[in-house]
Amino acid sequence: MADSSPSTASGDKFAVEVELDSFQGGSGGGVRSRKRPSISQSVHHGVRVRRSNGVIVLALAAVLVCAHIIIRLVYPAQPQPQPQSAPPPPAKPEQHKAAAPPPPPPPPALPEPKSATTRPTFFTVELPSDLRVELEQCAAICSGASPLDAQRIADQSILNPIHSFTQRRDHAYGQPLQKNLYPADWPYLAYSTSQFALFSLLHFRLSLPPPTPLPTPPTQATADFLFLNLDTYLLAHCCASCPASASLPPSLDRHVIRRAVTSFLQAFVTAHGTRRDYPSLVLSLALIDHDYEGNVLREDTEKKLRDKVIVTGIERAPWESVDRLKWFEGAPYPSAFHLGTGPDQLAKARTWLDTRKRQYLLSFAGKDEPLTPKSGKGPHNGFALRHHLTTSLRPHASSPSIHLHLFAPGSSHSPSTIASIHASMASSTFCLQPAGDSPTRKGFWESILLGCIPVVFRRATYDKVWKTPFEIEGVQVGGDGYWDARVAWVVDEDDLMQDGGEDVVQRLRSVGDDDVRSRQEEMRRIVGAVQFGMVGEDGEGGTGDAVEVFVSRLARIRDREDDNDGDEEEGA
Repeated sequence: MADSSPSTASGDKFAVEVELDSFQGGSGGGVRSRKRPSISQSVHHGVRVRRSNGVIVLALAAVLVCAHIIIRLVYPAQPQPQPQSAPPPPAKPEQHKAAAPPPPPPPPALPEPKSATTRPTFFTVELPSDLRVELEQCAAICSGASPLDAQRIADQSILNPIHSFTQRRDHAYGQPLQKNLYPADWPYLAYSTSQFALFSLLHFRLSLPPPTPLPTPPTQATADFLFLNLDTYLLAHCCASCPASASLPPSLDRHVIRRAVTSFLQAFVTAHGTRRDYPSLVLSLALIDHDYEGNVLREDTEKKLRDKVIVTGIERAPWESVDRLKWFEGAPYPSAFHLGTGPDQLAKARTWLDTRKRQYLLSFAGKDEPLTPKSGKGPHNGFALRHHLTTSLRPHASSPSIHLHLFAPGSSHSPSTIASIHASMASSTFCLQPAGDSPTRKGFWESILLGCIPVVFRRATYDKVWKTPFEIEGVQVGGDGYWDARVAWVVDEDDLMQDGGEDVVQRLRSVGDDDVRSRQEEMRRIVGAVQFGMVGEDGEGGTGDAVEVFVSRLARIRDREDDNDGDEEEGA
């Protein structure tokens, strides 16, 4: 009995553990109460349970091993990512200077408002082709061509119209002069430009694309200004004076042509004169006012032009009629000298003026008698003064300080003679510029280009050229009294011609150095604005020249910065 006690005790213990394991996790979650089995039953049952549990454990282990092998075969082990090393610390900026932050992006460009800084746009209105051909033929015959040659000229303009840039430029500026006529350091390009080429120059320059390309070319409806392609040089030669009028065929009646031109002009102004709230039609006169008083400046036509057309010309001094034009914009006479297209051409011209030696006190070139009896009868002619000047200057002809070129009426001047005149002007302190057939002279503007102080004998002669002031380098140019006070030297005509008075040589020798220097400085400042610069096909050149000054004045009119309060001489 004693040998069985430990077994019984251990069997009972195992039976109790099995019971607990067998009934754990029931729905009640606790231990179910049942009758306790006998010791032999408990031992037998414990052995059976222990064997079955071992089999189950082995089976489960085998299943797990197989599952692991299958998983490793199907899904191979991926390499584990290596931990990234921390980035190196940023380099310390240089101690002497901190890095500047990037500039902010520029704001979007806004459309530029139309103001005096916005260049006006232009559209050229053509004359009817049949009227243009008749005008060309008439002008050619009146200038000395035979009727047959005039017909060939007209045919050529129809069959081969001027289209290329070079053809149009040469038509406006003329042909280049021989390079050996002027010194190598001469700052200008010398061309055979007519002093009456204003219309041709404006027509050419305003028809070129603007320096800043436009999205779309201007049309007759959209352009700020309409430029009338009426060749007033041909008009004057046909309708104003025609020495060869007897050679004109019946088909070229000057009076019929004149009426056709004025009728076209009046109809055009009537149709388009109110297209803008400012005068937007432009008419350029090639010659002096007197040559148009019987045609486009006839009284009835001039009244129609008064408020609607801007007329530009080299002179505003009518002979036979009252000046009724409200919008007149003067321009310098075109000369033979033009600044080139390079960006430093103006600076070179100014340097040349600064370093020029003035070995002569004065220079004068001209005639003392009118070309024709009619030309000397105008109310503004200066031939009495010219006669007085030549009479008083001849005794000084041998003086080393005076250079004279006196011509007979109608004499021709070779290019070399003209170059010699220019050389003497460029070496003189003063250049005499008396009135001739009309109050103004081309020589006045050439004097400025060559640094020779123009001497005028009538006050306010040139004030009407740039009546509307503008600025060059921040200083005003133009306006009442500008030319007399800042550029020219005035010798009163009536005082000079009185008997016993000082002659012009004595008067000019008494001019002080300060007066000379101040005028030379002013001429140096405005020299670019009184010439018609050359331009390239790409639009380069012409910056700040006489054409651009004219365009800037039109911008002021367009923007109503110049109301022109009516200082015209109507009723004078």
